[in-house]
Amino acid sequence: MTETSLIPALRAGRLPAIHPFRSLQHQIDRMFDEFGAASDGGENLALRPRIDISEDDGAYRMTAELPGVPKGDVDLRVEEDQIVLRAEKKNSREEKDRNYHLMERSFGIFQRSIGLAHPVDPEKVEASFEDGVLNVTLPKRAETKPNTRRIPLK
Repeated sequence: MTETSLIPALRAGRLPAIHPFRSLQHQIDRMFDEFGAASDGGENLALRPRIDISEDDGAYRMTAELPGVPKGDVDLRVEEDQIVLRAEKKNSREEKDRNYHLMERSFGIFQRSIGLAHPVDPEKVEASFEDGVLNVTLPKRAETKPNTRRIPLK
């Protein structure tokens, strides 16, 4: 999103960084950013995890960055020909009696569904979660029988 300000003095850059309107300005800008993301398909892009997926002859391998998300708040499923990752990043900051100058951390629930070109064997999918990084191995299967399974994290 372009850097525009609803407060004329901020557009001109005349207010110091610690001015109380600077925090309000940032919060309003974030609200519009999140509204824009929601209107572009209902997904908060600030919460969207970075994901890498690779493929070899026998399996897909997925790595997802989920900083600040506890293992218990991650839900990973294989549904038909896609993998579904759902998680919640809870607000841990104390906002009472604080005068924030900058607020960029995002909190909330997100979900990603990624279609796979080849069916996988849900019974053989393995996942581990360590230091905010989710690693998943999705072995391919020969038959195309639909299957759904929730994947436990180790």
